[in-house]
Amino acid sequence: MLGSFFKLKKNYNHLQKFSVFAHYENVDRAEGIDGTLIRMVRGLDRWFWMIPLTQTRMSVGVVMDTTTFRAMKLSPEAALEKCIAEQPTVLERMPHAERVSPVYSAGDYSYRNTKLFGDRWLLVGDAAGFIDPVFSSGVFLAIMSAEKAADTLNEALCDESRRYRLFKNYSRSVNRIMDIYLTFVTAWYRRGKEFVEVFLNPTDTMQIAAAVNAVLAGNAGKNFQIKWRMWLFYFFVNAQRYLPLSPRLTLVPKREEAPAPVETVGAAP
Repeated sequence: MLGSFFKLKKNYNHLQKFSVFAHYENVDRAEGIDGTLIRMVRGLDRWFWMIPLTQTRMSVGVVMDTTTFRAMKLSPEAALEKCIAEQPTVLERMPHAERVSPVYSAGDYSYRNTKLFGDRWLLVGDAAGFIDPVFSSGVFLAIMSAEKAADTLNEALCDESRRYRLFKNYSRSVNRIMDIYLTFVTAWYRRGKEFVEVFLNPTDTMQIAAAVNAVLAGNAGKNFQIKWRMWLFYFFVNAQRYLPLSPRLTLVPKREEAPAPVETVGAAP
């Protein structure tokens, strides 16, 4: 409400994405705890999520560029069916699936407000901004910013003279963490193939994988030991385009030939 009232909302031009999704019963899944894991399938120009909701129900969706969806000239229902049919890694889990919800759609959902505080107000969670859901940052950013806002308000109410400085520090802290996730998401889309190849490299060189996981799990990345490893991670992602430092993978769906499209364990909306 405040972001709209003060005209603070700013969309990311490079994250103009569109998603279509629905709930299905009886999607094939692994036995035991593996069947509770969220699956992400990365395609050449799109990615899918498969999120278990109950023992029998699953959310299945696909994210693509808004321009890609418009070029299809299909309804959300037809687009979702077409995308699933074209991706064998998803389709192979759907032979017994039955859609039990409408097909939902959402677009251009990545944004941030250019200012996170003002006279007697702070913006937290989605009111402050929302980064693309590929790395499931939404809940973390909501809880983190709410906790920081509560601490900030507590100090400001105890000493009114410090309010502006406290609010400014709050804004700087939240923006810095949102920037970390924005960098991840930007690399995921702009260096999609190379990002996945490095991200899924089974060799844990210099504990880079541990640093990436720590940041995605909510570590603010202030520690120098994490910072230099993250710098190396992005260096490898950019270098992978020209030099195969990690094994090459295909993101092109293949129905009969190996390797299969990349499937990762991750999180999504």
